[in-house]
Amino acid sequence: MSLNLEKFGFSPSSGGGGATPSGIAYRESVPIIFLDSQQDGDTPYFWAQGAYERTNPAYPAVYAEVDYQAQQSAVRATPATGTLSTDPISPTILTENNAFGNKLRFTDSLGNASDATVSSNIWAHVDWRSHSFTGAVDNYVIDHLNGWGYDVEYLQDGSIVSMNSNSTGQSWNDWMTTILNLGTHKTYTGWIPLDLNDGWALGQAMNSTSLWCSKFATFDAAQSGATRGSLITGESYSSGNFQIFYDTANNIEVQVQSTSVSSAFAFRIANCFVKRKHY
Repeated sequence: MSLNLEKFGFSPSSGGGGATPSGIAYRESVPIIFLDSQQDGDTPYFWAQGAYERTNPAYPAVYAEVDYQAQQSAVRATPATGTLSTDPISPTILTENNAFGNKLRFTDSLGNASDATVSSNIWAHVDWRSHSFTGAVDNYVIDHLNGWGYDVEYLQDGSIVSMNSNSTGQSWNDWMTTILNLGTHKTYTGWIPLDLNDGWALGQAMNSTSLWCSKFATFDAAQSGATRGSLITGESYSSGNFQIFYDTANNIEVQVQSTSVSSAFAFRIANCFVKRKHY
């Protein structure tokens, strides 16, 4: 009887030694799905299409993990004004190097941290609203923990950016269709809507200690200011409602709103963002 050594990680070409580890294993991401898909293009639709499936290396050299003990000294030699080099900057640093050879969890498409001015901003390295993106894909940010790439600038359909009764607001259903037909966007394809689990990735009040979230993504500045924004997600328990989460001084987390136009605060600032599988 012969033993299949390759099944146990041994390669004949390596003289019987163990398989050489290579590549990065990214953290699996599973959306919160309420019921079946409400329409093509929503989160359950893309989940069923395999958009969340990932094939990690069989013998990864690195497992992507957050360094919860990371301090400001990991990203700058001189601390931001009024802060200490030992101040925590979790969850923006990884325990091991990313694909670009640094430990930044979030980078632009060239592997850079944000070039925003530090001054008193301890979170300047994730201030993508102030990043120049010179040479990199505009407003495209890679999360090296889960391998997703985010467009941190809200989508527009002409002048339509939100469900606002004071303008020509899109409905949740319209936005799901827009994403489904988005095609090539920011030089990439494979875009899907954000899901509720993206709250931590984008920092939108899913954790009140995420002080860096207000400058991570760009919202429609005409709607209550760019530092306060509501995100439409691709998850809903009915075709007449949509889920939102947003960054607000009131720390409101997740709400369900009707897709009919309204003058309520949530509708006036509702923006649509997208992501794609980068790795």
